[in-house]
Amino acid sequence: MGESRLEEVRQVRTEADCLCPAEAVSAAIAQMAEAITDDLADRNPLVLCVMTGAVV
Repeated sequence: MGESRLEEVRQVRTEADCLCPAEAVSAAIAQMAEAITDDLADRNPLVLCVMTGAVV
């Protein structure tokens, strides 16, 4: 990554607003995990994860 690109990334991170605190994200993930476990407890699903990253 070029130096100017790295500086741009640092600037975006510095100026970014946190829209949702980490604790709220963790709680939502735990709630979703519990719901998924309840729904799929008696099944053997195939789960495919697609991971991407972005700054919005």
